[in-house]
Amino acid sequence: MKVKPPILASIRSGLESKGLKKIDLTRHLGRPTNWTTKLFNGTIKNLDDEEADKIAAFLGVSFGKITLQGRVPEVAVRLGEMMNEDSEVTALLTALAEVLERR
Repeated sequence: MKVKPPILASIRSGLESKGLKKIDLTRHLGRPTNWTTKLFNGTIKNLDDEEADKIAAFLGVSFGKITLQGRVPEVAVRLGEMMNEDSEVTALLTALAEVLERR
């Protein structure tokens, strides 16, 4: 997956929420000590799926889901989960989608 600002923001947020430092992530992944520096300064442009999954699991974050159409934003994943759990949310989002489609 391409390392874009939202991915880096999720990683930063995960580190902060867990009270971890970049070196903790580096060690968890078994990478050289300068790996996270390269990640955050843009030298590392892509993460393979396995590494992205390891990061997400370690930090308790999500980078979205991959579908045949491409990567789905995390907010869409969360809304989908909410729709599965609550019929009122489903009705509200369905109505919103209908309004937006008429524009």
